[in-house]
Amino acid sequence: MESVPFFKILDVVRLKRDCITIHTTHKACFVLSCRITGSSRFFCGDAVLNAEQGAILYIPRGSTYQQETAGEELIAVHLEAYAAMPNRLAVFQPEDPQRICALFEKCYAAFVKKEENSACLCMAALYEILAHTRLFAADGQEPAHSGYALAVHRLKA
Repeated sequence: MESVPFFKILDVVRLKRDCITIHTTHKACFVLSCRITGSSRFFCGDAVLNAEQGAILYIPRGSTYQQETAGEELIAVHLEAYAAMPNRLAVFQPEDPQRICALFEKCYAAFVKKEENSACLCMAALYEILAHTRLFAADGQEPAHSGYALAVHRLKA
């Protein structure tokens, strides 16, 4: 069984954006996000990644990228990680996007309530989301997503 990384949730936000292009340099934290509606395209170096509705986007700390969207609603979880983390943007298209969206909604609702046990409920949803990403390899080798992000782009191109 693989070791489970430890995370601290810094913030959980819900964003609704119209047509926009965003340039981000040196992202200050790790981010996992889910497009509840809409889609975005991300440009990072020579990689182009498409995050469709229901997709999970992983953004590592320190990333520089450009994002284009024609409109989207998303939930983003900003994290501090106490483990080695993959260092490239990645998009994961889950088998059950509705389930993933529901988990992000659960994490967001727990975070904004700030009631007793809210932190535990938020973290439980986060770890279930992470299980669907296969962000960490079970054998401790190269992260399970390496090459996956580009494969997603090629399949959708």
